[in-house]
Amino acid sequence: MLGNVPLIKFNFKENEFVKIPIEYKEEIQLQLIKNNLQKEAVLSFIFLLIGIFLPGMHIVSKLCYIDRNVYCYFFYIHAAILIVPSVFFVVIFFMRNYLASSIKLSIWIHRFMSFFLLSFCALISIQNRGMGGMPIPYLITIFYTAFVVLLEKKERYAIYLISYVIYVVGCIVIMDNPYNLIKNIVIVSLLFVVALRTSAINYSSFIIDFINRKLILNRNKELDDLLKQRTKELNDTMEYEKLRAAFFANISHELRTPLNVIFSAEQMIDLILNERSLNYTKKDIKKYSELIKQNSYRLIRLVANLIDITKIDAGYFQVNLENCDIIKVVEDITLSVVTFVEQRGLSLVFDTELEELVIACDPDKIERIMLNLLSNAVKFTPKGGSIYVNIYDNKDSISIVVKDTGIGIPEDMIQSIFERFVQVDRSISRNQEGSGIGLSLVKSLVDLHEGTISLESKEGNGSKFTIVLPKRIVDSKSEAEGAFVDEKRNVEKINIEFSDIYN
Repeated sequence: MLGNVPLIKFNFKENEFVKIPIEYKEEIQLQLIKNNLQKEAVLSFIFLLIGIFLPGMHIVSKLCYIDRNVYCYFFYIHAAILIVPSVFFVVIFFMRNYLASSIKLSIWIHRFMSFFLLSFCALISIQNRGMGGMPIPYLITIFYTAFVVLLEKKERYAIYLISYVIYVVGCIVIMDNPYNLIKNIVIVSLLFVVALRTSAINYSSFIIDFINRKLILNRNKELDDLLKQRTKELNDTMEYEKLRAAFFANISHELRTPLNVIFSAEQMIDLILNERSLNYTKKDIKKYSELIKQNSYRLIRLVANLIDITKIDAGYFQVNLENCDIIKVVEDITLSVVTFVEQRGLSLVFDTELEELVIACDPDKIERIMLNLLSNAVKFTPKGGSIYVNIYDNKDSISIVVKDTGIGIPEDMIQSIFERFVQVDRSISRNQEGSGIGLSLVKSLVDLHEGTISLESKEGNGSKFTIVLPKRIVDSKSEAEGAFVDEKRNVEKINIEFSDIYN
């Protein structure tokens, strides 16, 4: 165990690592092939060099009258030493791209080369009657293979056993000295067992080391991802705290401003009534009274938004869905603000593809959504501009679009405009008032209707808000008429939603 990473330990009693995790199997196979082909290439290169120099060694032995049978027998079969490694190098070089994508072909080339190298050295060792008849080439090759070539269990037993049988049978057939025969077979048998054991340990060690490295790397990656996630959460929290601090600073401004206006207007009215000055008329008193009323509405709006946002966050805010004519609800509330819009020097155009459509919605919340969007459009559209409200029919939904020709929204603010506490202009000295929770509340209300709201805008070219509501009906005993309009109630709603717009 490294830290909290459960590493695999090597067991010398059970040195054969049989089960490879499936997620590592392909990658381990590729690494094994790469390693084996490289090591077999080294041994093949040595064989190639021997094959090149053996003819010269044979000629030297003849000229010097040295009877070295080892050279003679190598000379007669050295063609194999030249041809097979040469073909192997050609295949590796010219077919390397294909071999990289064909695992099975690479495996069979590796198996053939291992078999060839061991079996060929076994044949050479049989022919070797010099150096006391010791099977030196075979022993060197089998231990080289055991230490550096990684063979799995079936490959190892098949290749080693075939080469061992070739050597033993060849010794029995060719060797005429029983003492040397028994000695060589015993030596090769003992070293054959040691080589098998060594190869098994080497193979298992490679697999275990590979898996352990992967476990450590994966754990490191998990820790890196966790660190990145925690860093992001910390940055998001810090950003949220900045937004919240800015929000509370803005809220204090939003609360203080109407209170100051109300207090100032009340002082002026008190001054007029106490002094009974002839310079002031009822019109002046009415003007200050309107200021008090407008700023009272503004406070009501701010407090209501704060309460509703808190309820939504706590999960206590509910919409009262009823089946009503959504077209009439939107049209009535839109037409209710025409006079106010025209007083600001703007035009308001309403158009719809449908004359009537009954869906499940909360009329009060839909009116609130529309008044908020219209209030924003009026607030940020200069005189002479236009506001459009359109309703489009989709297959399973309807789209309510509020579009204006106002100042627009910067591109970098579009993605965050519906987030809590976000304002395009956060400065205290901004041109228009606002708390930064209006559009966030709108989105929450739309979400509660299982709808969506999106924004398209370009700075200087106006904004387009699109609300998509599903066409659905709720079970209810009676269908809301939707045609009844409480004019007085609508006027009060408009006064509240438009209270932060000053002439």
